[in-house]
Amino acid sequence: MKLSRIAAAAAGVALIGASTLLTAGAAQADDLYPVAPFPAETSPYAAGWFVGGGSTGTATSGVAGLSVTGPYQLLNGTTPTDSLVTLVDDASLVSTGSANFQIALWNDGVNNTGFATIRSDNYGPTSMNSLAGWRSSAPIGIIPANESHTLVEFQAALDASSPDYELLAFGINVPAGQTAVVSSISWATDTHHFTPVPVGTGAATITVSAIRSTGYTGSASGFVPGKTVVVGYGTGQSGDYLADVTADANGVATYRLVDTTGRFGVSPGYTLGFSTAVTAVNIPFAVVADPAGPAPTLAATGADLTGGSVAAGVLLLIGGAFGMVAARRRAARN
Repeated sequence: MKLSRIAAAAAGVALIGASTLLTAGAAQADDLYPVAPFPAETSPYAAGWFVGGGSTGTATSGVAGLSVTGPYQLLNGTTPTDSLVTLVDDASLVSTGSANFQIALWNDGVNNTGFATIRSDNYGPTSMNSLAGWRSSAPIGIIPANESHTLVEFQAALDASSPDYELLAFGINVPAGQTAVVSSISWATDTHHFTPVPVGTGAATITVSAIRSTGYTGSASGFVPGKTVVVGYGTGQSGDYLADVTADANGVATYRLVDTTGRFGVSPGYTLGFSTAVTAVNIPFAVVADPAGPAPTLAATGADLTGGSVAAGVLLLIGGAFGMVAARRRAARN
């Protein structure tokens, strides 16, 4: 079979230029934001998201992701031909409830025969484990249908009996009577977010006196409600951790940055960043001179920037590489 192996990328705090801060560790070639309703299954499979045959449940888009009631299958017919183990080990499913990952394939990709769907025995993020149990709807080599084996064993069976197998689709399955909320699926070089498109708001400029008194307020939306969001700021090639905040019920995270140290002089290159493992929003702003008069005395409130400095990590983008490793660079605490 033709291979297009996915390289794993190192993850961390990305501070690449003045407009990028605390970019998510799971940097992908593309961030996609599919929204329900999805079209019905066709033959051949559509190149994109569709509802699998036999799905009589429902799926509704919301701020936390796709709320699903089973029986419901959601599949995407855009998939590379690579080894199952490689793809799954480099992939991720961010969800709650009873959604398990599934892969549809032809045992014989040359003659389009031996259709099978391989599903994880586990639900949610733990279903993305090639060393855990998986089951197939049809025999795979020497492995009978509906018998639990690791994905590594399924891969070996395919390589031995069906080297020309063809991957047809990937996605999730929610059984009858079960529910799940799916926030994102990362697969190959893309992350498919079922949450709203992230956006950030904040003034384009702020005066020196204002950032030292009332402070600069930035807000970012598109996060999963209740999730921890890492906030930081940066200039050019350096940056600082500020705080962890919690996304509210609408998926919005807000932070007020007050300069209590006099560190923020007149500069066009500041960025306030909000980031999770799969979503990042960056808000560039400039600190400008006051129209007249000296800057006021520093207020005794706001963020203490002197103890929050951390070294900027480097996000390595290896071509169209894929990595689902979330790393957080935090300030030192006593």
